[in-house]
Amino acid sequence: MRARAKPEHEESARPRPAAVGATPATAPAVLRSLQRTVGNAAVVALLAGDHRLDDEPSAMAAVDAVTRRSGSPMKADLRDRMEHDYGGEDFGDVRTHVDRDSAEAVGAKAYTTKTNHIVFRSPADMDDHTVRHELQHVRQQRLGGVPAGVSRPDDPWERDAEDTATDIGRGSPEVQRVAADGHRASGDGVQRVRATDKDFWARWAGADTTLTGDQKRWVFEALNELAKKGRTKVRDLKVDDAVKLLYDNDVTPASMAQGMDQASAAERERHSERAHETVKGAGEVWQQRQPDLPEPRTVSFDIGGLGRGTVAVLKGSSPKHKNMLAWFSHGYEDVDSTIMTATARQYGFAVAVETSLNRIKGSPEEWSSLPDALAESDIEPTNAAPAEYVRPHHATELTSQVHLLHGLLGECDVAVLLDFDWADNVEAEYADALRANTPPLPTIVDREPALAEYRSLLIYACRTPWGVDAAAVGSKLLKDAEVERIRTEEPDTDAAEARRRAEERYESGPTGGVVHRGGRG
Repeated sequence: MRARAKPEHEESARPRPAAVGATPATAPAVLRSLQRTVGNAAVVALLAGDHRLDDEPSAMAAVDAVTRRSGSPMKADLRDRMEHDYGGEDFGDVRTHVDRDSAEAVGAKAYTTKTNHIVFRSPADMDDHTVRHELQHVRQQRLGGVPAGVSRPDDPWERDAEDTATDIGRGSPEVQRVAADGHRASGDGVQRVRATDKDFWARWAGADTTLTGDQKRWVFEALNELAKKGRTKVRDLKVDDAVKLLYDNDVTPASMAQGMDQASAAERERHSERAHETVKGAGEVWQQRQPDLPEPRTVSFDIGGLGRGTVAVLKGSSPKHKNMLAWFSHGYEDVDSTIMTATARQYGFAVAVETSLNRIKGSPEEWSSLPDALAESDIEPTNAAPAEYVRPHHATELTSQVHLLHGLLGECDVAVLLDFDWADNVEAEYADALRANTPPLPTIVDREPALAEYRSLLIYACRTPWGVDAAAVGSKLLKDAEVERIRTEEPDTDAAEARRRAEERYESGPTGGVVHRGGRG
């Protein structure tokens, strides 16, 4: 997810969002996790200025609450204007929200998430420049390859969004509109370089080559450095000149592996250090709410061909089920598939198939009753694991549920996925997972020795339908179909009531003593 920070001239001319007092819990590691979850360049600017978000738990809860709603289509006149600006590209699936609390909580006048959701601080902030900036983030994510990790104001995707919005807004005759095929032209009819330019990547890497986000970042950062040395800007380079500049300086597909290996070696060293900082920061946040919560342990995994990530593992002093792990994360399930693992495990879910886990429903007793229920169930261990795909949680997202984590520790260990970065060269079997930005949970557990020791996995995650657009769709299609069914069968039921019933059907908390099988059961 990307988010727009106000341009520097706006920041200097206007007061920054209020409420940025420092607190002990707002460690850099926690902010990195927030950036990873929210993808907010404004947060980076706040950190660089030694500012702090006032209430991180509320910030993440607000973002999550807003983006779970369906949002509204763009107004017809605005959509027509933007589609014209972007060469006829279809923005019919873009959904907009207005929510001051979440926008101010993350320090932005607008942010984009889940591929097609744009949240504005207020209607007054829906100026054309901001809309264009956010729509460019939508386009970036549609094209794929936007890397997981920290969004920086100077990264290629932020520069691309700001440059594109600025150039379109100038409206001068020499600046043509962004073409629908992902590139733009100048007044001389010559194509210029953009991070979203399919033709640039095809010319540099070959038409049949798919690059990961990290690979694109490596190339574009090299191009940026070379452009600086030549006293020019990437945005002013013609595509042919940019490709030639890279090849003349041995920035080629052939040299990419070695260049990225060198960068990756240093990154791996830093990853372990960052993982410990991230988990330590999470522990500090959680212990503010639950002082007797044990200090979480760091599990830093690096799975070749998949990626690396950070898991916080909470261990009780004497759990009843020593070989069971309760897993907390955002999730989606491909109910018609399985994932083969080397070790057979027992898998149980907190909610039924096609259901979103509502983390504020259910009592602590209901949540903590599930380990016993799984242990006593007739669910057999299997190497054909349910195809559950996951996304990281920001530490503060679970702050209001820390008492639930604490209640589970007498029963089993608890794991929370805090971040994940895809490998530079993702194996073909994970291609769709990469497109959906959701790594497979059974693979993570099976391939990381510190997690592979567990023989039962109790999954507290959503099971809404997985697909390459899962983050944007979630349970929306199910709910929409249910609303249509209700309105058809019960014509007197109004839309709001039908929506409420649909959400009730496809959202649930745990039921005491009940665990659910993977797949369709």
